[in-house]
Amino acid sequence: MEIELVDGSLRDILLWRYLRCFHIKKTNKEFQKW
Repeated sequence: MEIELVDGSLRDILLWRYLRCFHIKKTNKEFQKW
């Protein structure tokens, strides 16, 4: 159970960081349009 919780938390953190990085790249592309 503990290992699954750690894996789940780590996965959420990596997913959050990935989405945040993707969001920043997306906004940068929108800025380049202007």
